[in-house]
Order: sequence, then C-alpha cells, then structure tokens
Amino acid sequence: MSDKKSVIAKGDFTPVEYDPQYILQVNHLKKYFPIKGGMVNCQAEMKKAVDCGYWNMFRYNPALKAEGKNPFTVDSKPASASYQDFLMNEARYSSLTRSFPERAKVLFQESEDVAKARYAHLLKLKDLYAPDAE
Repeated sequence: MSDKKSVIAKGDFTPVEYDPQYILQVNHLKKYFPIKGGMVNCQAEMKKAVDCGYWNMFRYNPALKAEGKNPFTVDSKPASASYQDFLMNEARYSSLTRSFPERAKVLFQESEDVAKARYAHLLKLKDLYAPDAE
C-alpha cells in the first residue's frame, strides 16, 4: 500500500472505503448501530441504503475538468425503494418506534424529505460543475 504523499503526488483518487482509518471507523460504529440479521447482510444493507436514497453515491475528480468533462458525477439513481422500510431494518431506528411511535413517524418523514432534497441538491451541483457548452 502506498503512503498518502505518493497518492497525492500521483493524483490517484482512491475511494475512501479503502482507507484503513475509514474501515476502523465503520467497524467501530457497527458495534453501536447493529444491522438486523448480522454483518453477513452488510453489503446488501448498503445497497438498500443507496436504492432508497438514504445514502447517495457521487464522485469529484478535478482532473476531468482539464479534459473538458464534468468533474462531478452522481452515481446514485433516484430512489427506487421504500425509505421507511430501510429505516425499519436498522435497529437504531426501529427501537425509536417502540419508544416514541408518534415522534418517530414525524422524524422519519422529515428524514425522507431531507434525503430527497439532498439528492436534488447533488443534481444541481452536477449541473453547476458541468463544463460550459460553447
């Protein structure tokens, strides 16, 4: 594995998922925010998070700007799965419905609205970074 200075010098934009610090943080958080069904479902849950709009995937590569291409890319598609169903599959959210059902319903709807607005914002950023058509 190369050191950070050589990565920066080469301009290699390595996804954050491969950074050891990131992996340690995620593994630490999994202890406190368990996934129903255990860790064998982790990748499936990540896909569900993207599909429902809970988590958006995007990239920014400034080297593409020099080539006349859009440096900002949104990889996520519009939400195609139920946001509420995803939340209910997360222990931290489903426990809230047992403790405070009315408040949870309001918070979950607000969270879904914010997720939709965040995706719309990413699409606006994509247009903002698009190279000027001449």
